[in-house]
Amino acid sequence: MDGGNTAEKESRVSGKKRKLLIHGAILAAGVAAVWYYPPNFIWWNIGYALYFVAWAVGRILRNEPPGRRKVVDALLLSFAFAPVFLLMLIPGWFVGVAYSCSHPDYARDLTEYRMGPKEPPLRRAAYYRSCNTWAYEGDISQKDLEKLAACRNWELKPIAKQPVEIWSWGSAPGLIAAHEARKRGEKYDDRVVVQIEKGLSRTTFSPKSKGGEFAVWDAVSNRLYVWGSSR
Repeated sequence: MDGGNTAEKESRVSGKKRKLLIHGAILAAGVAAVWYYPPNFIWWNIGYALYFVAWAVGRILRNEPPGRRKVVDALLLSFAFAPVFLLMLIPGWFVGVAYSCSHPDYARDLTEYRMGPKEPPLRRAAYYRSCNTWAYEGDISQKDLEKLAACRNWELKPIAKQPVEIWSWGSAPGLIAAHEARKRGEKYDDRVVVQIEKGLSRTTFSPKSKGGEFAVWDAVSNRLYVWGSSR
């Protein structure tokens, strides 16, 4: 009898340890998610609220036949833990974002580059895309620019008072050069690469926005410059 009681106690202790480890992992994932984006706190609360609802229902149904109770418990716990499981995927998402930021996709000296399958191409083009920044540039006629603007719902306006300056970190070749310099452990200084006095431009940046996109077309060189950021 004593041996049976000891084994039962050890089983209960082991079960409690497993629960503590599971809840500890969920807590760590939740803290990381809330630290990165505070509104994620609501998913944390919803997940635990559903968990306790499932636990309460399970207790109510404990006198039901074992087979039926197991099916109900499995369904309830799966439903309750869905938000929590999503939170636990966040560390993997962090790894993916970090990789994307450190391994951008880029190319330069392209004969032709299309931003979309039905959009007119840019000639002598370059592009750069990372986790939160993108830029591309290339030659395009005004007629093709109008087609591109229609495809992308751009509202282009004439450059008004002062020249528009394109800095190296706001251009695809400059971002590529900066990335390659960082890989070599070298410093790359931001500088003005071109000034545009006559052309068309548009922007979605505003003082209240965290991100946006800026585009300017040089009417003299027939070259389009686009730079955007998600933050």
